[in-house]
Amino acid sequence: MDLFYSMVPEVADVAGGQPVLIYQGITEPMLNNMKKHGDSPFGLAASPGPTVSAFVNKFMDKAIAEAKSVSVFN
Repeated sequence: MDLFYSMVPEVADVAGGQPVLIYQGITEPMLNNMKKHGDSPFGLAASPGPTVSAFVNKFMDKAIAEAKSVSVFN
């Protein structure tokens, strides 16, 4: 989040541009394929579990806290 917000001013003057964060989920089959090709660069195990849910919850908690700290949470 810090990196994202620190870079927003660098692109603020781009006509029609709008800085966004993009999230792409990583599925079990993707992790299994990573394991076949040298393992996951993220250090994630290809096993059932709440990996994505836990990540999204932590991410959203941090995003909301940051938004509140800079008075842009609505």
